[in-house]
Amino acid sequence: VLFQCYFVLTSFYRVPRVEAAEKLARLLTFKGIHMADKEIAITCMKLLQKKKMDIVDAYLLAWSEVTKISGVYSYDKELEKHGLKLLKIG
Repeated sequence: VLFQCYFVLTSFYRVPRVEAAEKLARLLTFKGIHMADKEIAITCMKLLQKKKMDIVDAYLLAWSEVTKISGVYSYDKELEKHGLKLLKIG
């Protein structure tokens, strides 16, 4: 749902990505909002405020930062540019 909100705000409503990510990060900090991996979601939104990247890439980077895991199985070279180690597949 969070990803869909970000997508609709930035594409359909043309809200600048930094503003959309900032507002969603603020919304996530409300004590009435309960969700799994809330820290990862907030970190993801903060990454989107700092760097121009795809939301899925931002989530993977946030996940790796919060969990202290430095590599993922992926062919996405953009992740490597942001400091995430790409693990060999197959």
